[in-house]
Amino acid sequence: MSNFSFPDFDDLPVVKGQPKGCLWGFFDVDGQKDQLGALRLLTKEVVQKAKDEIQTGTHVQLDWPLHNIEFPGFGRIPLQHTVKDLAEEGFVAFDDVISFNTQTSS
Repeated sequence: MSNFSFPDFDDLPVVKGQPKGCLWGFFDVDGQKDQLGALRLLTKEVVQKAKDEIQTGTHVQLDWPLHNIEFPGFGRIPLQHTVKDLAEEGFVAFDDVISFNTQTSS
């Protein structure tokens, strides 16, 4: 899948009961439900090619656990996590809603 390209937004298939542009089922293969979604695009070849994009070597840590900002300094508001039941909107689903001050950890 290293040469994969997404269709134009207007060409995306319609998913019954979902808004335009919903990609549920987009990565399913031969009737089998996909469990990885776009992560499937991170093939060895794609990762190997990505090294050619590196210019400075600077990186940003993206996997810092959110519970590490449990005690923010300087009187800042701590992280707030709520679960929203989407039944009110007619969906059978839940959303995680996370609110935090971007300066909480500093």
